[in-house]
Amino acid sequence: MARKLKPVSIAGIEGDALISEDINYSADIPEYPIEKGYNVSDTIILKPVQLSITLYISDSPATWRNRSGHKPATNRTKKICKKLEKLYFKRQLVKVVTTDKIYTSMGITSMTISHSSEIGYARQIQMSLKKVYVTKRKTVYVPSYILQSGETKSNAGTATTSSSSSNSTSSSSGSSSSGSSSSSSSSSSSSSKKSSVLYGVASSLGFL
Repeated sequence: MARKLKPVSIAGIEGDALISEDINYSADIPEYPIEKGYNVSDTIILKPVQLSITLYISDSPATWRNRSGHKPATNRTKKICKKLEKLYFKRQLVKVVTTDKIYTSMGITSMTISHSSEIGYARQIQMSLKKVYVTKRKTVYVPSYILQSGETKSNAGTATTSSSSSNSTSSSSGSSSSGSSSSSSSSSSSSSKKSSVLYGVASSLGFL
């Protein structure tokens, strides 16, 4: 069964004829130098697919005459050009349908509308498009026990900071004063012991 051909379309806007179509596949292979004196690679990074097409549009299309929108009409070419310009300035992602493949989420990187005396009121439109990968934001639920600490799973609390210079100064001065008072009490205790011993010796010898 023969495949039924369809005209090339960009965001639903169909062209009368496809003059050329180029698909570009490219990739980056990063290299890392090592001490042995050569570069090594460990991955291949695929770049977005790029598509370049050239369409032919006229007021009296000679192709696809049985399709809606391809019948002769005044200012048809002008209206199609304005629609394509609107897509470009709105930076809108489009779907491109060719005879071989369907490309989605394509962004227009460049567009050239050619007009010459050879083609009269018709236009040749050259467009370059690139695949755009759109990321999505995802919300992840974090259980409350992950935010708690310790075996009891109690709240970890908040941390506070304070200046330790005054505390350390007062602490050191307090330590020195307590040390000096301790030293004086021990010396007085030692003097009392010595005087009591001498008193006992003198009393036993009959001097007192």
